[in-house]
Amino acid sequence: MSEPNLSGLDALFRPRSVAVVGASSDPAKLGHILLQNLEEYGFPGDIWPVNPNATEILGRKAYRSVLDTPEAPDLTLVTVPNRAVVDVVEQAAQRGAKALVVLSSGFGEAGEAGRQAEERIREVRRRSGLRVLGPNCMGVYNVDADLNGTYFWQLPRSKGRVGFVSQSGAYGGIFFEEAKQRGIGVSKFASIGNQLDVSHADAVAWLAQDPETAVIALFVEAVTDGLAFVEAVGQAGKPVVVFKAGRTHAGSRASSSHTGSLAGEREVYEAAFKQAGAILARDTEAFFDTIVALSAYEGRPLPTSKRAAIMTISGGPSVIASDTCEEAGLEVPVLAPKTQGRIRELIPDFGASGNPVDMTPQVDPANIASCVEAVTADPAVDGLVFINVGRDFPEFGTAFATASERLPVTACVIAAPAVLRGLEGRVPNFPTPERAVHAYKALVDYARARGRKRTPAAARSVTPMNIEGSGVMDEYETKRLLDRWGIPVVPETLVTGPGRHEFTPIRKLATHFGFPVVLKAIHRDIIHKTEMGAVAVGIPDIERLKAAWESMHARFPDAAWLIQPFLPGDVEVIVGARRDPVFGPVVVFGAGGIMTELYHDVSMRMAPLTRADALEMIEETKAAELMRGFRGLPEHDPREVAEIIVKAGELMLGQPSVLELDVNPLLLTEKGPIAVDAMAVIA
Repeated sequence: MSEPNLSGLDALFRPRSVAVVGASSDPAKLGHILLQNLEEYGFPGDIWPVNPNATEILGRKAYRSVLDTPEAPDLTLVTVPNRAVVDVVEQAAQRGAKALVVLSSGFGEAGEAGRQAEERIREVRRRSGLRVLGPNCMGVYNVDADLNGTYFWQLPRSKGRVGFVSQSGAYGGIFFEEAKQRGIGVSKFASIGNQLDVSHADAVAWLAQDPETAVIALFVEAVTDGLAFVEAVGQAGKPVVVFKAGRTHAGSRASSSHTGSLAGEREVYEAAFKQAGAILARDTEAFFDTIVALSAYEGRPLPTSKRAAIMTISGGPSVIASDTCEEAGLEVPVLAPKTQGRIRELIPDFGASGNPVDMTPQVDPANIASCVEAVTADPAVDGLVFINVGRDFPEFGTAFATASERLPVTACVIAAPAVLRGLEGRVPNFPTPERAVHAYKALVDYARARGRKRTPAAARSVTPMNIEGSGVMDEYETKRLLDRWGIPVVPETLVTGPGRHEFTPIRKLATHFGFPVVLKAIHRDIIHKTEMGAVAVGIPDIERLKAAWESMHARFPDAAWLIQPFLPGDVEVIVGARRDPVFGPVVVFGAGGIMTELYHDVSMRMAPLTRADALEMIEETKAAELMRGFRGLPEHDPREVAEIIVKAGELMLGQPSVLELDVNPLLLTEKGPIAVDAMAVIA
């Protein structure tokens, strides 16, 4: 598995000396801003301006090249025209610099010439060990080290606990503006641009070891090394919040299999983030709300379940909060009779005690703390969402801030400054009930991710199947592959050769299996049999079998014929996989049969999977309800299906020529799950 590379990153984030190549005395130039930022933010180490046409810049001696600096700089900031960058990188490597930031643009994002320049820089990096951030980026910022090696000015200077890594330079500007407005304290910032060298995975792994960073936030456009990314996030031991740009299906590739069309780029990224334990934000607002919530609860109690109580002084916002909880997958349990009895002693008669708890604007301020204590003592409650619009009793702030030391609390408090003063620094506040609920859900998600154990089962010793040729592997051969990897398949026989043009062998096989039977036409050009009319199911007798064969033989004269017994089954599911170019093998599970792509009710994970991963995948789909005996259906053990999901991942890891795999449907029968149709695409 690929691993993050931490070498040289200390010099990037905590340099003792900085060379600025392209420094300028002209205030209109970015090289001037870069040097000025280092000065004004008080960088305590050596600063060496580099410009062949100047002897002094901003009162500092200027050097003709980085080769002339007093000693090898830990960090070299490069802000020169792109045509000059490769030479500067060569010189920095020759001088022995440890880390270098290419802020200049016009590289891989600009066309073939830029990509060739990137490759030349990459070669220098491989030779020398020099670490390179960028190109096409905004630089690096370390509040704790007074290092502003960016083009940004007026950055937040208050030390904080959030490390931010952005692929987009401009989004870094949005982050800093939000940080100032929301009072988010920043520890580190890196704009990684084109990720020529330093990647999301490298930055996450370094920030995970940084004692000054408690929450890691990522703006992601594309991940360069999916396995290293999953490894870094999974091992971080800190909350990692991800906002992914480019989530639509635009650009999705065409695919021969159901799996390929279901596991598009967006779905794969989201599955990888989830499996790694990252918290995925759907939009900019949620991204910053999540950062605020997770920052507030560093080292403090997190939810132990999805159950929360809503406490309010007004019914309307609490209804909105309740709806949002249910939609977000949270539970709002009815409080115990004993709890409700105590609440009714403390609030007006027209209040509500069930959950949401409506204390009403007329609640006696002296009773607020006792009411909150009663709710938090209920065994069904693991956290609170507090809503207050306009009732400014300071007792509210004191009571909920005190409760937040025992269990997590998020709030929506509006027009109540005394309450906000009591909550400040202890309970995160949001401007709408929905946002307060989603922030609470982020705490639940992180608590669950933190408790998840990533221990894939030891790989079984299976001799890979020798696969010849490429393209679509037919159903019969695909099932031989499944059988090799321990996935149960329906008994069947294939009629090939001259006999495929006669009915006699088909009749004999059907008689052997016993009616009813299934007849399928097998040919590499027949991919989705139902749509093409290449399958007849539940054939009850010889006459109808002959009629079905004659009809299909007329349409598919070159086909071979597959005869199977018709198996009674209650539920059809799909287990599939495809080889993603970023994250490697991706395994898919969902409702099967002809409705697979219509319903799009699927979940996915990266291989290798744990059995816990597989069971979680099942629970994320409607198929889980079917397996529990929905509307009188027989129950099916999800552990048996989970075992097949795990084996599909093993197959993809052990058979690297398999690009896509469909087991659809996997039929759930009284004797267990069995593959009745399958296909594979081979490289």
